[in-house]
Amino acid sequence: MSQKELSAAPTEQAADKTAIDALVANAQQALAEFENLDQRTVDIIVETAARKAREAHAVLAAEAVTETKRGNFEDKTVKNIFASEVIAQDLEGQKTVGVISRDEFSGIVEVAEPVGVVAGLTPVTNPTSTTIFKALICLKTRNPIIFAFHPFAQNCSAHAAKIVYEAALEAGAPKGCVQWITAPSMQATTELINHPGVAVILATGGNAMVKSAYSCGKPALGVGAGNCPAYIHESAVVKNAVNDVTISKSFDNGMICAAEQAVILDEAIADQALAEFQSLGCYLANAEEKAKLEELLFGARAGSEECKSAKLNAAIVGQKASKIAEMAGFSVPEDTPAILVPCSEVSYDEPLTREKLSPILAVLRAKNAAEGIDLSRQMVEQDGLGHSAAIHCRKWEVIDKFATEVNAVRVIENSPSAFGAIGGLYNAMVPSLTLGCGSYGHNSVSNNISAVNLLNIKRLARRNPVMMPFQVPNQIYLGSGYIRQLANLELGNKITVITNQRAANSGQLDVVMQLLYARSNKISVQVIDDAERHFRTQYLEKKVREIAGYAPQTVIAVGERSVINAAKFLRLFAACPELSVKEVCAGHIALPAHINSPQLICVPTITGGRASVAPSAAITDVNTGFARPVKSTAFLPQIVVMDTSLAPYSRKDTLRRGFQGVACAIEAYTSTQASEYTDSLALHGLENVYKALSQVVSAAEESQELADQREKVIEGAFLISTAQGNTAMGLAGSLTKTLAAAFGGSNQKYFPAVLPNVVRFLGGRPRKLVASPNYLRFQAPQQLAEICRRLGIEAREEDAGAALAQALENLVSTFGVPLKVQDFEISEADFLEQLPELAQRTFDRESYSGTPRKATMAEIENMLKACYYGEEFVS
Repeated sequence: MSQKELSAAPTEQAADKTAIDALVANAQQALAEFENLDQRTVDIIVETAARKAREAHAVLAAEAVTETKRGNFEDKTVKNIFASEVIAQDLEGQKTVGVISRDEFSGIVEVAEPVGVVAGLTPVTNPTSTTIFKALICLKTRNPIIFAFHPFAQNCSAHAAKIVYEAALEAGAPKGCVQWITAPSMQATTELINHPGVAVILATGGNAMVKSAYSCGKPALGVGAGNCPAYIHESAVVKNAVNDVTISKSFDNGMICAAEQAVILDEAIADQALAEFQSLGCYLANAEEKAKLEELLFGARAGSEECKSAKLNAAIVGQKASKIAEMAGFSVPEDTPAILVPCSEVSYDEPLTREKLSPILAVLRAKNAAEGIDLSRQMVEQDGLGHSAAIHCRKWEVIDKFATEVNAVRVIENSPSAFGAIGGLYNAMVPSLTLGCGSYGHNSVSNNISAVNLLNIKRLARRNPVMMPFQVPNQIYLGSGYIRQLANLELGNKITVITNQRAANSGQLDVVMQLLYARSNKISVQVIDDAERHFRTQYLEKKVREIAGYAPQTVIAVGERSVINAAKFLRLFAACPELSVKEVCAGHIALPAHINSPQLICVPTITGGRASVAPSAAITDVNTGFARPVKSTAFLPQIVVMDTSLAPYSRKDTLRRGFQGVACAIEAYTSTQASEYTDSLALHGLENVYKALSQVVSAAEESQELADQREKVIEGAFLISTAQGNTAMGLAGSLTKTLAAAFGGSNQKYFPAVLPNVVRFLGGRPRKLVASPNYLRFQAPQQLAEICRRLGIEAREEDAGAALAQALENLVSTFGVPLKVQDFEISEADFLEQLPELAQRTFDRESYSGTPRKATMAEIENMLKACYYGEEFVS
């Protein structure tokens, strides 16, 4: 096709700024019109354009060879067929217009939009095929493209673009959707890629051009240089491997950037492989011929000073092997597919181990797989970081090691590298003629570039609640005398009992042991009776060894919260000995969803009700000294036996622990993680405990009345514990734990001084709300009003917080316990000195809480002061 014919194209412009402005204006108009096309119309446009390009594949191949004087006709026809037919097949069915996906589970709807006007830069090595490819993926994504062709391939590239453009117009594409600079120059290309109306640069070509594209300050999809090794391992089918390398290296006279630049042969099969190469017509150069090739290709002999500044001779790119030999000063048969050149190492001192874009193939020998992989790594790192690498091998461990150690984003297994890298023929890689190299090759993408890279994906995200299942043990026994169930449960014949001296001295352990030994089957019992109150990883590591040697079928925890937490961890490590104690306790490892063996049975005594039913366990942090929770359903026991007779609290203990239950109920009910299940448990438990506490106040020590009301308190508190185990600790819990850690004692004793002010805080107007997908709106005042209604406290909704706080203060005033933190013999000076740290610790704990009103640092400090001095917190 003549230049005169090409000048009839719709974009005949002089290559100056005015012309570029006009091209971009046309493209912007096309972009606007593209918005009106639906997916079906776009697909017809692509199908029509691809078919017309496919029909012209031979004509375009001949023009490319004639104009560029590189490559060969037969292989360029294959490239054109790939760029039209294979690319179109890959694009078929892809959604690129409007809503392209709708995930009902995640609630994500994806909407595709064009990126905008694309500047397409094309190389001299694959001119027509790259033009067809880029035009098709732009049409598929409704992006107008303006081409800047390589000046040595202007006419054939323009013809390819014209064929695609005219076919697209016939099928309904807008005018100006495919354009090109008719008078190529560096100035014109620079104007194009820097034009503010150009959104994206799609660059395929030399390093300088790609680097220039990346420096324009806009998204650029470029490629990196290739220096692909092909490692043939001794386990490979040598005939197959040699055949693949020969096909790949000789294809279009070696101009595909993913073609092999060196073949690395294991010593055990090297001679066999070389003989096989020669049987396919490849020529093995001698030392003299090697030197001549070095001079021709790089102007530098191996080991010479010139190697440092050597550059590839462009005149040999894409030439036949026989012609290159002739240019170098020796001869090979006319039909020689490739010239093999033995080299001693991979380095710039061996210039033929660099990218050559011709049918010249370096040959290296490796003593073993380790050296073969290392030589491959060196090849890629020398000139082709991130591009491609090939391995021929039948051992998966070697292939995996190769893929891990060689920094190429395309690792081609048992295939011709040139065809394997471009995808769609030998493997499932995305078919493409623009191959990204990732950050290794200073590219923005590490995949084979295609339509997906030319789309802006808008995502519509549905609000999703966090899926929080209601998690409880399989069996819960709650009531006086229920400990007898231990005599009937399936426990196996090897049992580990974990407890502490407090449970042992109180007689609670004796009750459990008597029931175990009364069983009909013969059992063996291991007793670990030194569970520490604030145990750390060192304790667990020691006890893990003890329990592992015993291998129990059942673990029974008898005691308070710390005992139950220790048992949860020890049961986990007994079931999963491969887990690291330190990493599990730090929360760094995903744990199994459930553990069936050994089974865990929790028998909480003085405390531990919440710990026994919660899908979590706590351990003391070595650095802070505070308890760190680790959440997982793996910590849920199979069975919990809450026997109220094992907790013979005094009247004072009953009041204190009952009031803690009141606090936990309020926090569970108002939690951002609450559900219908937890609300029911929290409210019912709260009613029972609150009413029972008023009776406990007047009950005499060791009276039946106290025993009856104590049982109601314990049972109600256990319901509350189940609710809180499925929600989260709140601000009151955070404050009491912080105070207990700083000034000693259990956290229960601080609740009377803290809870009323926390309720006032919840009932006030929030200064800062909490972000939680399950919490639709701030409703704490309404919830506090509901609590007042349940407890018989008269209050309007707007005053519910104050009314409930006052009722709580009235209740605890009858307990005979300190009502302010100052009364726990904590000096004012000591308190004020620690106040900033106390506030910080509480704030840190609050990150795990479900408090619906976010407490600021200033609010926490003010609340701590109010609780210390016994004053009302002002919200």
